[in-house]
Amino acid sequence: MRIDQVSATGIPITPPTIDTPPAKNFTDMFMKSIGEVNHTQARVENLVERSATGEDLNPAELAAAVNKADLAFRTMVQIRNKLTQAFDELRQMPV
Repeated sequence: MRIDQVSATGIPITPPTIDTPPAKNFTDMFMKSIGEVNHTQARVENLVERSATGEDLNPAELAAAVNKADLAFRTMVQIRNKLTQAFDELRQMPV
């Protein structure tokens, strides 16, 4: 005998399925992140150019986009710094 769970509305509750994405290597993930940061930077440059030429843009949207791009870039720089630091530590380990 099989018992299905039913919600208060009478709709059967199905357990969630876990779709695991295919395994990616770190290089692909890192290069994708760099591409996303580059795309964000390019979008902000476009918005700033449009604003400078007199196009009517929402100042709050422009400021939010600039802050998002700045944060993405700073995060990417910190990740690079940590990777460089880890590489230097590995290089200095005795074999």
